[in-house]
Amino acid sequence: MSLYKRELVPNYKESRDFGDGKVLDIIATDQLLAGELELPPYSKAGYDGGHEDADEVFFVYQGIAKIEFPSLNQSQVVHTGSYIMMPRGIPHVVHNTEDEVLKLTYFQIVK
Repeated sequence: MSLYKRELVPNYKESRDFGDGKVLDIIATDQLLAGELELPPYSKAGYDGGHEDADEVFFVYQGIAKIEFPSLNQSQVVHTGSYIMMPRGIPHVVHNTEDEVLKLTYFQIVK
């Protein structure tokens, strides 16, 4: 049995601004992107227009995320230890409406 190994994203320790938060891509292949989002209290991430070629999953491991879906005029609250999947092409914005830092891991799975 051989293992399938991919390298981490070049400069993976360098985060970038996304709205009021920071994102850090950790793994990137032709089929998967995984990383972390950190949002300070009472803030929001940048607008994400949705991914035409990928579904996206958020796993919240600290805090409570409010995910807004502007095109659907809906939102969903995701608590610590829970996840949410966004089908490809659905715009969304992550909000932190609490007084602690929000941290989540994201996965984009290309179809």
